[in-house]
Amino acid sequence: MTLPQPTISILTGAELCTQPALERLAFQFRYRVFVEKLGWQALRREDRLETDAFDTDEAVHFIISIPKPQATTIATTTTTPPSSNSDDDLQTRIEVVAYSRLLPTTRPHLLSTVYPHLLNDPSITSTPPTGNHIWEWTRTTAIPQPTTKKNMADDVSGFGFAVNPVGRLLLLAVVEWAVSPVAHGRPERGALKALAVQCPPTLALALEPLGGRAEVLADPSVTEEKEEVVPMLVHVNERSPPTMRSVFGMTREERRF
Repeated sequence: MTLPQPTISILTGAELCTQPALERLAFQFRYRVFVEKLGWQALRREDRLETDAFDTDEAVHFIISIPKPQATTIATTTTTPPSSNSDDDLQTRIEVVAYSRLLPTTRPHLLSTVYPHLLNDPSITSTPPTGNHIWEWTRTTAIPQPTTKKNMADDVSGFGFAVNPVGRLLLLAVVEWAVSPVAHGRPERGALKALAVQCPPTLALALEPLGGRAEVLADPSVTEEKEEVVPMLVHVNERSPPTMRSVFGMTREERRF
C-alpha cells in the first residue's frame, strides 16, 4: 500500500506559536493519544488540547503530518511547517500522525521537576543528569499506519510504533537532530551525547539494535496510570542514524518508508 508523502516540521516552541493552526493540531493530537487513548487523566481539559508547562519557547517539536485523502496539495518532506490562514483550512488538508518533543535539561524539565522520585536508587544517581549535551525526549508517539513490510501492533505507548512507517521516520528525525553538530533550534554548537527518557523498561532492550545504548538510571517505578517506567539515558553518536537506516531498510536519501 502506498502511503501519503509525510511532512516533517521541526520547530521550536517560539516558532510553533507563530503557526497557531499547526500548534492546535499538534496539541489536539497529543490529547487524543495521551489523554483519550492512554488515560492520562491529570491532563484532561475541556478544550481537548494537551499542553503543559514545558511547552516553552525553547522546546523543540517534531511534527509529522500527511495530507488528507481529499486534499489536493502534495506534501513534501521538509523542516518547514505547512502554512495556513486558518485552523479550519489546515484541518481539512492535513492530519498529524506522529509527534515528539525535546527539552533542554539546562532548564526545568520533567525528570527534574515532575518525576525526580523516579531516581530511586542513590547508588546509581539521585540527581537528574543535565547539561548542554543532554536533552529530554518526551511525548513520543505515532499512530499506526499501513505497512507492507511488517505487521504492526496497535500500540502507541510501547515500541511497536517503531515498525510503523511514520514512527520510524520520527525516531530517525529525532536522532539525526540530536547528533547534528548544528541543529535547528539548539543554541549551543556540538552534537548531543544523550537523550533523557522516562519509558517502559522493555524499551532499553530495543534501543541497542537501533544504534543507541540505554543507561538505566534507577529501578522501575509504577505510575498513576499503572504503567511501569524507568528513567534512562539514551546515548547516541554519529553512527546511530546509519545504524537506524540499516535496521529500518532505508538508504541515506530515503525519507519515505
